[in-house]
Amino acid sequence: MNQKELNIPSSIESFAFADGTGSTLKLFLKRDDLIHPVVSGNKWRKLKLNLLNAKQQKFTKVLTYGGAYSNHLVATAYAAHKAGLKSIGIVRGLDADLENHSLKFVRECGMEVKRISREEYRFKNEPDFLQELRDEFGPHYRIPEGGANFLGVEGCMEIITESETAFKAIDFICTSIGTGTTLAGMLAANSMNKPILGFTPFKKGDFLRGEVSDLMYRTFLDEEFVDEQMENLHLVTEYHFGGFGKVKPELKEFVFWLKESTGVQFDLVYNGKMMFGLYQMIKSGKFKDGDSIIILHCGGVQGNVGFD
Repeated sequence: MNQKELNIPSSIESFAFADGTGSTLKLFLKRDDLIHPVVSGNKWRKLKLNLLNAKQQKFTKVLTYGGAYSNHLVATAYAAHKAGLKSIGIVRGLDADLENHSLKFVRECGMEVKRISREEYRFKNEPDFLQELRDEFGPHYRIPEGGANFLGVEGCMEIITESETAFKAIDFICTSIGTGTTLAGMLAANSMNKPILGFTPFKKGDFLRGEVSDLMYRTFLDEEFVDEQMENLHLVTEYHFGGFGKVKPELKEFVFWLKESTGVQFDLVYNGKMMFGLYQMIKSGKFKDGDSIIILHCGGVQGNVGFD
């Protein structure tokens, strides 16, 4: 991986809902979904420095985690293969179908897949379990689920720093949240102190405030800086549609309508819920005339296959 391959800026495009909702606002999409057809969006930003670090430390294997339709596993398998590294995927659920679209693809990329029970998965970060993995797979570079470490945070800072002029000119930033890594990077780079709306796909998603804060502190070791930047975070927790990975017909219909009317495909787990929530907030008058908003499209639409 050379420097050109590591730095791939994404475009910012005007966006409008087809029914005129938000017509008094200035809406823009930060198209991280177009960074790469496989390693799209924040997946590349969180992986690139980790893969570079693995190679610099002379590792030949990377190991990471995810669910049966994980965008992160797909991105890691492909990116590791292109970087000349072997990959291992620890998959949540003994019943995960190895022939589904996502897991079939990662195995075609050379990823060795190990399924574990959901109960065992909860202990995936415990020292005893990590030692078992080292005993089974030998030396490897470990990437936390979703790339949630300080290198992932540093990579996601570029979402703002590569387009700082555009972000300085707007009023609000919107992003979906998974592990909180992308949001932590954006908050850290938010020197202009713009309000960032973080849309959670989880029930009782308030716990993510602590996750984001912890990630930022582990990255920068500066409690005062973290506390100041966290004041810019506004969690939006009511558009989870029943919880993580839960999808209802109205969400499917909305995401289909967006694709048909705007030409932009959103996933159902993260970005689709964010767009639905933003749409409802605009309709209910949460923003004032003339407000401008940049919306981060994190990519990951391959996971929609799991809902067909």
